[in-house]
Amino acid sequence: MRKPDFPKVLALINIILYVVFIVYLYFVLLPSFENTPFYESISFVALVSSIALGVAVALNVINVTILKERERQ
Repeated sequence: MRKPDFPKVLALINIILYVVFIVYLYFVLLPSFENTPFYESISFVALVSSIALGVAVALNVINVTILKERERQ
């Protein structure tokens, strides 16, 4: 049996956790704040947080890809 590639597995887990976070944030958490005075500010903070976390996950995946390319050479 082949040993799993740890950085690739970690990047895949990060992507899965990011998707779970986005689904929870936009389908569970934000609807509970609808029709409240805080909804606009909370939705803005949620948008900024989800974009920042998405950039971090994307950089992780890119980093893993670059590391694998360097190992092949």
